[in-house]
Amino acid sequence: MQYDTSTSIFACDEWAVYTNKDMKLHGLVPTNLDIELDCKKEGVFHTFSNTPIFINIWKVVVAEPRMQNMDWIVKADPDAVLLPWRLRRFLLGRGADFLEQARNNAGIFINNCKYGLHGPFELLSRRAMEVYGMYKAACENDPKRPPQEDVYLQKCLKTLGVQQIDDFGLLMEDHCDPPPGWQTCETDHAVFHPFKTRETYQQCIWNAEDNEPDLITADEVVAQP
Repeated sequence: MQYDTSTSIFACDEWAVYTNKDMKLHGLVPTNLDIELDCKKEGVFHTFSNTPIFINIWKVVVAEPRMQNMDWIVKADPDAVLLPWRLRRFLLGRGADFLEQARNNAGIFINNCKYGLHGPFELLSRRAMEVYGMYKAACENDPKRPPQEDVYLQKCLKTLGVQQIDDFGLLMEDHCDPPPGWQTCETDHAVFHPFKTRETYQQCIWNAEDNEPDLITADEVVAQP
């Protein structure tokens, strides 16, 4: 559905879908990485120990030539309602200094929850991804490597000197203390998670679009009495 309607990652300038088998989904052909995707739920919070999976996926991403043409790298779960136009607006609204930070030194990444980076949506500047690609072995071989991919990525990036920017206004997520009624998607967040069915996913997009502010052009402003 996302592919057919050009929503979520398919509304970005470039995209990739990764899996571990050959398949065709109504014209969408994911990239077969031929890796093991099974992992266990473990620990007090019953979270997936999926760091090894994403170590393999990030290896593919950092080697992808298309990445060099992108300013930002986004990882989104399939059940995350990603609204790229809001993400672009957020990035541009941060101003020139923020964008300059993203390009220089070790780059930046966004911490999207007060409890730490949450994996349904991850946002890194290209420079941060390049730094990870160059020095990721230090993180991969860390004997205290976190088992959860989002905790691993946050710890790794900070260890490598990538600047963490806290912003909790991008992601509305059920595991980050959302307010009652958040599932209506009527707030101005760029990502909502999770939506497990086609119908609820599409309704979230429609509600978000209905709550976009009306845009007034300069000509219209002049023409108003």
